[in-house]
Amino acid sequence: MAKLLVECLPQFVGQLLTVLKQGFAEQLGLYNEGFRQTLAMVADQFMTMELQPTIADALFDLLIRWRDFVQTNVENRYELIPELLRIVPLLKRLDAEEEAVKTYQTVLRFSMGPSWYKEDQLSLMSSTLAALPAATSIPTASLQQIAAYLERASGEMTFQRYVRADIRTSFLVNDSRGSHLSA
Repeated sequence: MAKLLVECLPQFVGQLLTVLKQGFAEQLGLYNEGFRQTLAMVADQFMTMELQPTIADALFDLLIRWRDFVQTNVENRYELIPELLRIVPLLKRLDAEEEAVKTYQTVLRFSMGPSWYKEDQLSLMSSTLAALPAATSIPTASLQQIAAYLERASGEMTFQRYVRADIRTSFLVNDSRGSHLSA
């Protein structure tokens, strides 16, 4: 639809941006991935046309909201990093160099190098629990916090199996110590 508007009915592109703005909070009724993909495809279409100042301003607002949405809702760095990198040149195209640099710095903050995987970050918690002597008493609040982190990460498709297995392993080890965690 964005391509059709940009190529054939450019006078209506502002209305599309208004619809995106109004439906943003509800993700346009789409799942996270589809919503982000829609924003990317629409933004790419707008980058091929000469932008009037009001359209450029609305597109800038949409890009910033998309960037903030990605930072808040995407934890898998293999999705997060490329998507943020995709936003950088779009911001640059809108002469928003400061925001482009800010977005790129965010990429650097999230990127931990090619050999540091998300499951490595999560495994620090569970490997620490496993390494503690059996007689060590672990506060229930700490176990609940670790369980909450692992549970939240288990919702992401890429790492679901790893995290779920890690949850079972971590809490079976603690259950054998007599540290019980209620759900």
